[in-house]
Amino acid sequence: MSNSTELTRDLVQRFNKESVDRQTVQQMWDLITRYIQPHRGRFFQNQTSEESINWEESRNNYDSTAPQGAKNLASRLHGDITSPTVRWFDIRFRDETLNTNKQVVKWTQEVSDRIYYELQDSNFDLEINKVYQDLVGFGTAVLTLEEKPGPREQWNGLNFVSVPLKEAYFEEDLQGGAVRFYRKLEWTPVQIIRQFGKDTPADILKLEEEGNTDKIAILFCVYPRNNKVLGWGQKLAPSARPFAFCYIRLNSMEMLGKEGGYYEMPTFVGRWDTTNSSQWGHSPSMTAIWDVLTLNECIKSNLRKAAKSNDWPLLVEERSNINQLNMGQGTVSVVRSIAGVAAMPSGGSDSDMDTEIVRLQENIKTYFMTDTLDFPQAQGTPMSATEAQIRYERLQRYMSATLGQIRNDILNPLVERCFNMLIRDGELPEPPPIVLENDSALDIVYLGSLARAQQIDGVGAIERVLSSAANAGAAWPDALDVIDPAESIRQIGLKLNAPASMMRDAKEVQAIQKKRAEDMARQQEAMMAQQEGEAMQAEAQGMAALEEQPV
Repeated sequence: MSNSTELTRDLVQRFNKESVDRQTVQQMWDLITRYIQPHRGRFFQNQTSEESINWEESRNNYDSTAPQGAKNLASRLHGDITSPTVRWFDIRFRDETLNTNKQVVKWTQEVSDRIYYELQDSNFDLEINKVYQDLVGFGTAVLTLEEKPGPREQWNGLNFVSVPLKEAYFEEDLQGGAVRFYRKLEWTPVQIIRQFGKDTPADILKLEEEGNTDKIAILFCVYPRNNKVLGWGQKLAPSARPFAFCYIRLNSMEMLGKEGGYYEMPTFVGRWDTTNSSQWGHSPSMTAIWDVLTLNECIKSNLRKAAKSNDWPLLVEERSNINQLNMGQGTVSVVRSIAGVAAMPSGGSDSDMDTEIVRLQENIKTYFMTDTLDFPQAQGTPMSATEAQIRYERLQRYMSATLGQIRNDILNPLVERCFNMLIRDGELPEPPPIVLENDSALDIVYLGSLARAQQIDGVGAIERVLSSAANAGAAWPDALDVIDPAESIRQIGLKLNAPASMMRDAKEVQAIQKKRAEDMARQQEAMMAQQEGEAMQAEAQGMAALEEQPV
């Protein structure tokens, strides 16, 4: 058996295991698709073409509280984490001494701008919005990043794909990250030929010649190959890169084309929240689904009751009518006694059902943080500083864990891969020599409102310490020796994401402080010399006055 055959068998076996393990969570996804997000995930049955999509799938949903809440929460995440209108991240170094060097600050600013502009020129905003929808709905979202197809001798730009969960499978490493990824595709013979060209199997070429449009199951696999740690801009042959990929025809388990390679994992798997029992994420929709189902039944019952109120079931006493009652418009029914015909009492209280409906709707709004994240304000009145502070505190309280999960799973590896792709293609400026000499790791600093909310407490802590030190220093001057004023201001600036270029580097600060100390020393020396001269002059005048006095 060839190495290629062994590889494909191993990959297919791994995929089959993941497919079986996913069946339990997919039952929950089916409910969410039906009642909360009918147009995400591609969980419609037999969706082989546009005509086969069952657009009537959501007809049994009688309330829009959950779908609207999920949509609003996804939009809020998009705006607060990766806003399409402002740059939402900065590149900095883990070594703070580098972040105070003006050459380094200028370089990181240029790099941050270039990555951001590449994201803006791509389909990132479109696809990341789908990611947030999947996170809110299904608890798991999958995003891939590749270079746009085009000539290999030039940079073609970034291309993102939000992979539908119906097609996505993955394996975790010990740290909970996606280390292997599988995507089950359905391609026609024409699509296969476009992908593999002359490497297409002969039987598929024959199918295309015959005009066959039946879809063939293809498995796309990404898996680790080695543990190489690459330097900035280092290039390797596809067969030597840390991650490999291949396409497998499932019915025959043969590899289509050749095995390729990636420098980094191109697929990012994000989770809203994770549990010890499953690698798949847990979402607000999963928490809300049981109230959604109950609410749906309550409203359905109310609608049936409302329909009956316009067409009441009738109670008829024995022998009170001669023939069958005809309830159609303009019809005639013959009865012996009209008193023997009456509407059936409905039973139950309308107010009880209405109260329950309102309670369920409020519960669902809470699950999607509809009222929690929205701060009420007068129409046309801009948000005050106090209101903004309260909103940030709410954001921090309710979204900090989710923000951390999204950063670790998606945003951090995404920005890192963008950086590596651009520097390998020579699309970033050369770093200053001090950067290459230092060999410090890069950090990503987030600038969105959720990230700012997390920094508010840190800034407040620094300000409270400075205030306490100032108060203590009035009575005990030695207390002020504990505080480094320059570093305190620098930390406040960093936490507020102030432009690093407005901060002087450490050498400049030291030079200014040294010059100030020297100037003060010279002034003190001049003052002492002046005082000594004045004293000597006064002494000389005193001696002269004594000599002039008569003996």
